[in-house]
Amino acid sequence: MKSGQGKSRRRPVYLKIASTFEREIRRSKPGRRLPSEAALARRFAVSTLTLREALARLERDGLVERRHGSGTYVADPAAGRYVAVALGVSVAEAAGSGFFLLASKRVEHLLRGRGYNTRLFLVDQRVMDGKPSSGAAELADEIRRGHVLGVASVASPGSAEWIDAGRDIGLPMAGDGSSFGNRVFVDYSEMLRHALRRLVSEGRRMIGVLAWGITDSEIERVFSEEGARHRPALVRRCEHPTLPGAGYRAFCGLWSTADRKPDGLIVCDELLFNTAAMAVMELDIRVPEDLAIVTHANRGLAHFSPFPVTRMEYDAGDFAACLVELLVALMEGRCRGPAMKTVPFRWIADGAGSDQARPEGNDVAPALDMKGAGLP
Repeated sequence: MKSGQGKSRRRPVYLKIASTFEREIRRSKPGRRLPSEAALARRFAVSTLTLREALARLERDGLVERRHGSGTYVADPAAGRYVAVALGVSVAEAAGSGFFLLASKRVEHLLRGRGYNTRLFLVDQRVMDGKPSSGAAELADEIRRGHVLGVASVASPGSAEWIDAGRDIGLPMAGDGSSFGNRVFVDYSEMLRHALRRLVSEGRRMIGVLAWGITDSEIERVFSEEGARHRPALVRRCEHPTLPGAGYRAFCGLWSTADRKPDGLIVCDELLFNTAAMAVMELDIRVPEDLAIVTHANRGLAHFSPFPVTRMEYDAGDFAACLVELLVALMEGRCRGPAMKTVPFRWIADGAGSDQARPEGNDVAPALDMKGAGLP
């Protein structure tokens, strides 16, 4: 019984041959023709069938190329490789993921325009009760096999096996999450700062916040640096914006508990605003006479605005351009990293077109001058 168990765990002969031959192939010049199958079978003292299984494994891993009627050749390691676009949201959650879905397609388009092959991986870790999706596992496997030139991560997970696999081999990677040293992101602190300045310039002094993507300490710091009074009672922590009615509940809670009502409001996510606007209408609040509102918004997505508001509009195309510019600089050796790029926004007042908007935002590179590295 023990003998049978031990035998079942033995590594197949064809895998041993593939592993041994792999080291030789990696030292060979691309395009070199390998000995015939019969000669290789004699060399490794195995049957032709076993030898073919080994070659099939090497071909699957992109190390050899089998040409019908001609033989087997050492593959060009660059041929067939691609840039992986890792999308960390569920396509089924389109209501909350529209920005990232648009961004991922734009990233692929821009990379192909630069001559790179691309492949999209769905790496949402919330699928199957929090377990990594099959796309995440496949991406990790592809990275280890050497098929991936670099990774552009959109809606990045906090941690993942494929991120670790990329780090282990020094693979160029850039994403929008804190797990990446090379990062593209929406700076919520700066978004709050610009919105606060806007409302203060309009004479608003009792300013509330429906907060998302920013901590209480960051909110307090921004108010202090801008010389505005921070009133904790007017700051409402929100549920996840994709939850139905999250903005509605947050605004009702803020309005009902505040002794002094706000005359200005900053909303940090457009999904929160869409339902908070319903609460504003139900409470019969006059906008902008009694309450001026500045809200985050994503360009090209549905924006429910029954009254005049000022939007800080972010474009998925700008996000994609920042991400691609950073990743390509890493892959081409023009940027050693770590480096960060912030996604710009545009001011949009209701009734104004996007072409009238003025971009705001800047590149941030605490460890590297991005312009000096060849980035615009």
